[in-house]
Amino acid sequence: MALVTPETKLCDVIIDEPSVIPVINRFDIELGVGDKTIKTICSEKSIDLNFFLLILNAF
Repeated sequence: MALVTPETKLCDVIIDEPSVIPVINRFDIELGVGDKTIKTICSEKSIDLNFFLLILNAF
């Protein structure tokens, strides 16, 4: 998987690496995010962007 950035669409991450679904569920993010970017979702859910990127890029 390519490096995930704040401007990456979460749907692209899920399509490329479906094994992240349980991880994003732990952050209270449900499927059906549409074309929202990681940055937008983190802002909406009050998730630390850098921490979330660190977790996603560990996959």
